[in-house]
Amino acid sequence: QEHSSSAVVKTETLNSPDAKKAGTAISPAPPGPSMTSPTNTPPKAMPATPIAMSTGDKSIVPILDINPYMGKWSIKGRIVSKKAVRSFKGKGGQDKKVFDLNIMDDTCDIKVTFWDELCDKYAESIEVGKCYTMSKGRLTPANSKFNDTKSQYEMSAASDITIEMCEDSEAPAIKFQITEIDKLEPLVGKNVDV
Repeated sequence: QEHSSSAVVKTETLNSPDAKKAGTAISPAPPGPSMTSPTNTPPKAMPATPIAMSTGDKSIVPILDINPYMGKWSIKGRIVSKKAVRSFKGKGGQDKKVFDLNIMDDTCDIKVTFWDELCDKYAESIEVGKCYTMSKGRLTPANSKFNDTKSQYEMSAASDITIEMCEDSEAPAIKFQITEIDKLEPLVGKNVDV
């Protein structure tokens, strides 16, 4: 992801010395049409939010170990892929938008989805290849039809999600699970490391 300007209008005082000297009567302009904004003006998109650097004081849980029954948790990993923002109409006809990314540590990767305002907030800020910590999200069983990560869960970003950038030196090592060429045929349509 995913700017306004203003103009200043100068007005001349009706009782200025120049006006009196000229002896010209100046009448105020008749009131113009109402300048109220139309009710159908779409809301402006939120500007991208800069990502703060991590303070390094969080209790990090391996991505492989997080589950919906845990309380507070934070994950740390590198963004290995990020999809473009997609806009569509919701069930009630409202405008919706979404993007998702995959974050990976040395145990596995997980899909994280950002909706609407969070989409505006983070789509341009989060960069592929960078390392981040993430806290606060709703975990649900992974839908293998739309999810090619190795985690059994996927995450929807919560409204109060906390995201911080880490130094590359803090990033967990990424482990690839290499698949031999002669074993690819049964895996057609799936993401594999070769």
